[in-house]
Amino acid sequence: KTIQSIRKRYNWDGISVDVRKMREECDFCQRNIGRGEMRVPLIAIESSRPWEVISVDLCPSLTMKNGEKKSFGVGCDLFTKEIEAWICKGQGMNEFLDKVEELMIEPLGVSKIICDSAEMFKSSRMKELREKHEIEVSWSVPHRHQANIVEKRIQTFKTILKEKLMRGVPLRNALKETKNEMNNILVCDTTGMTPYEMRTGYPFQSGVDRRVEMFIEMRESQKKNVDRK
Repeated sequence: KTIQSIRKRYNWDGISVDVRKMREECDFCQRNIGRGEMRVPLIAIESSRPWEVISVDLCPSLTMKNGEKKSFGVGCDLFTKEIEAWICKGQGMNEFLDKVEELMIEPLGVSKIICDSAEMFKSSRMKELREKHEIEVSWSVPHRHQANIVEKRIQTFKTILKEKLMRGVPLRNALKETKNEMNNILVCDTTGMTPYEMRTGYPFQSGVDRRVEMFIEMRESQKKNVDRK
């Protein structure tokens, strides 16, 4: 995680060796390093169907290219690694969880939510959702971020989204484009398929791809008819 943080701004040949050497020689690092036996026991995350288990995150105060501050919410399905995202008008937890209920819990039958925010985990609105829909809510601490694949997907989503925003793409369009890339084009490391392919059983085709395929099939059919004559 240290190397990943450094690489957001800097990179050079031998970065892994240099960082490891610095960590081993740093007195503060050695005195405060997390020992395995002191960590919360690792708990596996299991899912048997799409949208049974989701991870959600609120991303507040995102700076647009014009300096304007906006917020958005994002959720990821553990089974297919499919992403859902939406704009938040404010930064309130209730508004965010209302959208989680509207877009994922009610229509998709979510059974468990994993979140990395203590405020979200303990909020009265989350308690209401637990009781209303009989869902389990878990903090990501016992799963550890490095073992939680959906956290990695969400971070990748944020990285792609921010790059689009820096180019001046409006937030609504950037969310739509990033969702399309994450769900239909980018292959997930753990499944070897795109979320779309995991959900449907066949690769994603854009409208242009489908029209080209239909045109080729039509020409082949016409050619066969001419050959018969």
